[in-house]
Amino acid sequence: MMTSENLRAALVEYRETESYRGARDHSPRFSNEAAEERKLGILRRVMIEYLVLHRPIDFREWLVGLPAHMKRTADWGNNLHRVKPILAIMIRHTSSAPRLESV
Repeated sequence: MMTSENLRAALVEYRETESYRGARDHSPRFSNEAAEERKLGILRRVMIEYLVLHRPIDFREWLVGLPAHMKRTADWGNNLHRVKPILAIMIRHTSSAPRLESV
């Protein structure tokens, strides 16, 4: 069975690797962008916790339950291309795990 820790680790790994795959240098600009992504991106800590808790498997489900302040502060415009891979991670890790409403 996939645990919450497995899902959390997979989402963090995606954020830390795939999100920054195009930026190979370690310039101060890149470091600032990475820090900003962790703070405001769609996979910031609080969003990862939301995803782990609610385990949405489609974008509508993700947005419907998302608190308004998280919707407003997420940088959706620059991150919409990441939604599909994130949902693929969710589906892989959710298929055998209990969802919040079934607990």
